[in-house]
Amino acid sequence: MPLVALQERVASIVPGMAANPPADDFLRFLPADYFRDGLPDLASLEGRALLERVTAGVDLVILDNLSSLARGRENEADDWQPIQDTILSLRRRGVSSLVVHHAAKGGQQRGTSRREDILDTVIALRRPEGYSASEGARFEVHFEKARGFMGAEAAPFEVRLETTADDYLWHVSDLANDDQTMALSMLARGETVPAVVKALGVSRTTVYRWQKEAAGE
Repeated sequence: MPLVALQERVASIVPGMAANPPADDFLRFLPADYFRDGLPDLASLEGRALLERVTAGVDLVILDNLSSLARGRENEADDWQPIQDTILSLRRRGVSSLVVHHAAKGGQQRGTSRREDILDTVIALRRPEGYSASEGARFEVHFEKARGFMGAEAAPFEVRLETTADDYLWHVSDLANDDQTMALSMLARGETVPAVVKALGVSRTTVYRWQKEAAGE
């Protein structure tokens, strides 16, 4: 995102905030436009060193988005290794990482599935059926990998943002997990896991988790 657009977006959000941040540097940005030649590739030694340096004393780092920050081949598992090493290094220092990544046409994450190996949680944002662009920010939240929580806590839900003249309101509602019902029905008919993955656009991890939940494991 261009630096000017980022500044404008933050400025538009601030009036709707209910409280001030606890410190002026509570939220920091490192936009590519801040650098003459852009941000270095985070998979390179230079990029990894920069990330280590700017995250000193930070609790959470958000990498948005992976395709623009790491220039390796998305489908090659080995090209993910440098980023994985960096994320693990941050975790050992007590820094949490949130990685934003694009979805492929089928709805799954784009590129190698090896990225999910070290992640505690994988969240997929999807457009609700019948969604219209005039509705603005309205989307479904699906947990495709949930390490450390399960059951009702991992149930999908819908989120809608309402904007008023001087405020931002988030509305959260339950979402019937039709995908899970459909997946279990397909498996009961003898369909394979790959077939379910292709038909519903979910990950293999999600289908196997649904199988375990249905079996009471």
